[in-house]
Amino acid sequence: FETSKLFISEMLKELEMPETHVGLIKFHHDFSMVSPIQGDRKLVTESLEHMNFEPGETKISPALAHSGTLLKKARAARMPFSKNYRQAVVLITDGDSNDLKESLQQAQLLKDQGVIVLCAHVGHLSDVTVLDELVSWP
Repeated sequence: FETSKLFISEMLKELEMPETHVGLIKFHHDFSMVSPIQGDRKLVTESLEHMNFEPGETKISPALAHSGTLLKKARAARMPFSKNYRQAVVLITDGDSNDLKESLQQAQLLKDQGVIVLCAHVGHLSDVTVLDELVSWP
């Protein structure tokens, strides 16, 4: 968990903010908003620092579905400028999804909306081909 937080922290340092907007959703058997979509690096970083580990199953699909809802609202709010930017979901997971079929469906819905789905693997998953099915390919 701490490795994932460190990865996100380093990624935030490299993003061009406030032009780039970021939201954080934590997931396990449930999901919760850690930070709404925003361009304030300091606020996102502070939210990340206060995020705590909660044990549970790896259920990805509800978090992906909520991401889709948030991104749809963001697209609507940015009209008519929505054609000038891209949206992405960066999924940081051990890849051991307890809802694989639903996760694949949600990832496909995002991709069908033009959202780029990226995955960063953490942990000791033996079969990373599952992540290959979730991600967008160029």
